[in-house]
Amino acid sequence: MRKFSWLIAGVIALAIPWAAIAQQPTTGALKGVVGDRDGKALPGATVLVTGPLGERGIQTDENGNFEIRFLPTGTYRIKVEMAG
Repeated sequence: MRKFSWLIAGVIALAIPWAAIAQQPTTGALKGVVGDRDGKALPGATVLVTGPLGERGIQTDENGNFEIRFLPTGTYRIKVEMAG
């Protein structure tokens, strides 16, 4: 019976670190393409994302693509701005 108790204690000790890893906050990414009404890409547009940690912004590349990484889980508001 004593060996069985040590086996159970060992299994629990090995499981605790995995439970802690499972509790890490998850993040995601938001990516897309910004275009005009005719479907033409808009390079240099500013994409602003407002969420749980405040506001983050990024400019679109030469093809109108953008990607904002490491966003925590939550609700977001997206705004796109471009001069002209």
